[in-house]
Amino acid sequence: MPLLDCVDEMEYTESLQYLDTFANYEKISPQTTEGLWRLERVHWLLEQLGNPHQKFPTIHIAGTKGKGSTAAMLASILKVAGYRTGLYTSPHLFDLKERIQLSGISIPEQQLTQLVETIKPAAERYRQNEQWGPLTWFEIFTVIAFLFFSGEAVDIVVLETGLGGRLDATNVVTPKVCAMTSISYDHTAILGSDLASIAKEKAGIIKEKVPVVVSPQMPQVMEVLAQTAKEKNAPLYEVGKEIHLEGKIERDRQRRKQSFNAVGRLERYEKLSLSLLGDYQVNNALTAIGIAECLKEQNIPVSEKSIAEGLSQAQWPGRLQVLHERPFIVVDGAQNKASAAALAQAIPEWFQYDHLLLVIGISKDKDQQGILSELSRIAHRIMVTRADHPRATSVDRLAEMVPTQKLAGKFSHIDEALHKARKMISTGDLILVTGSLFVVAEAIQAMQKPFTSAQEKARKLLGF
Repeated sequence: MPLLDCVDEMEYTESLQYLDTFANYEKISPQTTEGLWRLERVHWLLEQLGNPHQKFPTIHIAGTKGKGSTAAMLASILKVAGYRTGLYTSPHLFDLKERIQLSGISIPEQQLTQLVETIKPAAERYRQNEQWGPLTWFEIFTVIAFLFFSGEAVDIVVLETGLGGRLDATNVVTPKVCAMTSISYDHTAILGSDLASIAKEKAGIIKEKVPVVVSPQMPQVMEVLAQTAKEKNAPLYEVGKEIHLEGKIERDRQRRKQSFNAVGRLERYEKLSLSLLGDYQVNNALTAIGIAECLKEQNIPVSEKSIAEGLSQAQWPGRLQVLHERPFIVVDGAQNKASAAALAQAIPEWFQYDHLLLVIGISKDKDQQGILSELSRIAHRIMVTRADHPRATSVDRLAEMVPTQKLAGKFSHIDEALHKARKMISTGDLILVTGSLFVVAEAIQAMQKPFTSAQEKARKLLGF
């Protein structure tokens, strides 16, 4: 390796180490939520850096499930429409750089390294007094994303909130359009123990007179969102009303695509196609269409052709993704009870199999019992495992929640669980790996990603 490349790699590693000096609540659970999130910190840091977030138009998407898929669909539509499109999402599956993308390409290591150096002096000045409490990892990384997008002269940026909405680090923009994907129970210790409280936190991204597109919601959630929109004089458009499905969803199991017709406020859309599977992904697509129509009304044209092509090209790994056939090995990052219920419905709709072996690992702060209760309904046997992540629930703890007659083993590593699962089933069966995006990422890496010699050995061990 050339010396320059070694230096660059070393500098990149040092940049990541610097970021890790800030509290990362994706890895550790906070001792208290009091003062944990303060937008004053983000505003202060952005002001020191010339307010980069004000230099491009944005779309802001919140929700419990589906917000990442919706953001990816919309970014794909805007890219096809010819816009230089930024996309900011979290968490990542394989690599931190995935979170910041420009027209489908992740931020290069060199630029991320440079941006860490750019932000460091201001971050260190703030550290000297920490007027509003210490900066967090996510706040720093969000500001880095804004700096990147402003430096790349993007036409538009799609922002996914990290946690909640009202106090999320992304909630410093005044977007062209807001969107709310499906809201359900998650992060209850932080966002509230009832759906109305959770919805109120998510609704914190709704801005004065900014249109908001809303996916189908439970009545108590919809009530909060509608009231907030009314208070903010924000036009509200609902999927299922102003933007709705026309006819039935057509499922092509062979090609793993679903097609549908849709009617928006401005246009009718025929023969739309998605490679993202599940009825809930159609709702996400309708939400993306609703956002695109709102952009049209604000002189950001998006054609029917761009919408159709953008949706057909949209990819979002780790969501009902097929890694192998005969036997089927399917992964999905279902991380709460509602997502698990949707997955339990989608699996038999999209796959024919004799027996289903569930390989599951869940984070400590998730509803383990709720997730297991939904997926146990379709599983013949269940293996428990864990991701190599500090928030992962121990296999012993998870095994206690599995019906004894269904428990097929406890495994501390995904590779080990998959190897055993492959030996237990026949070609007509299905292995479903789920419960955590961290588990899903490790399963995909074990089987599909560019291989190191160790990964190649793991793949051979799995029998593929």
